[in-house]
Amino acid sequence: DFCRFLRGYAPRRDAARLATGAEPYYVRALRAAHGNGVALDVNCRHLHAHSKDLYQNLVRYPQEVVPIMDLVATEELARLRLEDAMELGTDGADQDAEPPRIQVRPYNLREVHDLRDLDPENIDQLVAVAGMVTRTSAIVPDLKQAHYRCIVCGGSVDVLIDRGRVDEPTKCARPGCGAKGAMELVHNRCVFTDKQVVRLQEAPSAIPEGETPHTSTLFAFDDLVDAVRPGDRVEVTGIFRAIPRRVHPRVRTVKALFRTYVDAIHYRKKGDERDDVIDTIRGDDDDEGKTD
Repeated sequence: DFCRFLRGYAPRRDAARLATGAEPYYVRALRAAHGNGVALDVNCRHLHAHSKDLYQNLVRYPQEVVPIMDLVATEELARLRLEDAMELGTDGADQDAEPPRIQVRPYNLREVHDLRDLDPENIDQLVAVAGMVTRTSAIVPDLKQAHYRCIVCGGSVDVLIDRGRVDEPTKCARPGCGAKGAMELVHNRCVFTDKQVVRLQEAPSAIPEGETPHTSTLFAFDDLVDAVRPGDRVEVTGIFRAIPRRVHPRVRTVKALFRTYVDAIHYRKKGDERDDVIDTIRGDDDDEGKTD
């Protein structure tokens, strides 16, 4: 369904361009994202207009749906490159190389939450929150793929990080070895990504009279690092998460109290709305007979 969305969806403002034989909106956006080396921004209002079920699945199960969207966008880019090579009559030597993985960044959800309105029912769902950036941390490395080596036979294995946890191998998987407790982490062969901690505070206009402003922690990765600065008013789209607090940093025992944060997927600064977004919002309002 997302593949059909990429190939065929066109905002209202793009109808005249399609009539002249131009490529669909997201096909052009996919080419631009590949050419500029950036992520593919997907307007969730467009997604809802195309398929309400796909939109609901994205909001409810972002940890599963967003990686599938990344894979579909990457495959669609490979198809476009192959078609271009066939039209140009080239031998396709450059097309044999695997295309770069495209990251899909959804934004502009239909519902924007205040920080104080996030509830336990929103945990592990895609949310949009608005506020003002008050602090950003320095860039720190975040482990993405761990590399382990057996100290007995020298066999190695790569382990992907799943939701912040490392599934450390307990024994060597090499046939004929199977030594237990012999796997050591090789730091210089691990894969790291950039990570930044951002503090987001409620906008002054959203604070009830006589109450203190709520704040939330955001984690930004890859190209979202240093995308915002203190003082920026932004709308953040991300996954609302909760992890239990540890009794002590060196002890695995956890408390019944949870700490919440947001894994940022997309930043949109105030005043950075695009024309197609505004047109889509107006179209939704006309269809539903109401205004925001």
